[in-house]
Amino acid sequence: MPALEQCGEEAQRSHAFHVALVREIPRLTAQARRLSGGALAAEDLVQATLLRAWEHRASLRDEASFQAWLDAIVRTSAAQERRRLRVRLEFEKSWEISAKSAATAGGGAIDLHGLVQSLETLSPSAREAVRLVYIEGLTCVEAAALCGCSASTLKSRLRRARATLARDLDVAASHGERAVRSGLDL
Repeated sequence: MPALEQCGEEAQRSHAFHVALVREIPRLTAQARRLSGGALAAEDLVQATLLRAWEHRASLRDEASFQAWLDAIVRTSAAQERRRLRVRLEFEKSWEISAKSAATAGGGAIDLHGLVQSLETLSPSAREAVRLVYIEGLTCVEAAALCGCSASTLKSRLRRARATLARDLDVAASHGERAVRSGLDL
């Protein structure tokens, strides 16, 4: 019988937590709008906050600090989203710079087919790391958790992948430049 009582107590605590979360949604939404600057981004931020709060509800020590605890979660979620956006923008900017430098070197824009081929030469773990961090926008810690490795291992995979891609794309650009020069020499 004690096991059933324990199960009932846990269900009651979960229900009470759920009710308290739902009550906080309007306040969290207003705070998320201030932090994110837009309604759609605020919705995503509130959803991420509610999910994290639910997943970590056992870490709430004092029910009196529930609002402060949620506020900390929404601020942390907003900071992580800004960091993801910054990483994604840096990645896009680096590709844009690479494309411009390839174009000014006479190789034209980066060959998308060459990029895809270069990505295929990466190991599956490196390709997954590139996808999670640079395309999906996850942090290294989040991507490492999904890959089942440490953040430092994931960073090493990314570093090797970037070096391989840069080398492959640089070689492809120099071959293209030589082909253009040889065509002009004829």
